[in-house]
Amino acid sequence: ASADLGLLTRLANLGGGEVCLAEPQRTLGEALVDRVNVLRDQRLLDAQLELTFSPIIQPGQLFRVDPTPVFLRNVRLNDGNRQLTVEIGPVTGSGRDPCFLLTAVLPKRRIGRYRLFDARLYAREAGDRPLWSGGVVQRCGADPLEASEVEAEVITARERVEGTAWAEEVARAYAEGDARRVSSLLDRLTRHFVTLGRERAVEQIAAMRVRFLRSGSLSRVDVNRLRRLASLPEF
Repeated sequence: ASADLGLLTRLANLGGGEVCLAEPQRTLGEALVDRVNVLRDQRLLDAQLELTFSPIIQPGQLFRVDPTPVFLRNVRLNDGNRQLTVEIGPVTGSGRDPCFLLTAVLPKRRIGRYRLFDARLYAREAGDRPLWSGGVVQRCGADPLEASEVEAEVITARERVEGTAWAEEVARAYAEGDARRVSSLLDRLTRHFVTLGRERAVEQIAAMRVRFLRSGSLSRVDVNRLRRLASLPEF
């Protein structure tokens, strides 16, 4: 049978200039599936996620959840620029997927569905074309319990970055000269790690709080040590 060379050319361009041909041992469909699997598992460099927020959404803090919880940045957007670019880094098709947590303030809504933000995934290998695009929609119903449902993955991510978030609050409170809040946050962190059974972290943070109450100061070394303790795996 004659082949549609125009269609094959377009498919080749989409695939980076490659053409999959049928072989005696496999059909053209099987060859395409094999090639898609190879592309899916390849390593992507310089992957970026571009988020475009609705004007009424106020993003808060951005965390990396895995492999180690890390506070990345406070997100501050203005009316003229509602975009946030997240550097994801190298991504492979196998292994653990990158995981990030973004906090945000959402307004109260009437019943309905509301778009929160649009997302596009880019990678150096793909040029200017996004590898994937999508969005997040908020569903508001008449039942308050239904509206407050949170997926288990989000709850787990929030728990993993909770200590890291408090450590950043300690650093911010100290920079602002709020000694009372520093003491309160260190006490809260201590109790947080008590519930997790992190004895070493409990001892070090409690000792740090005592030193702060006596001297009224924290060193850069103390703040960085606090961040490292808070980012260690909990299990």
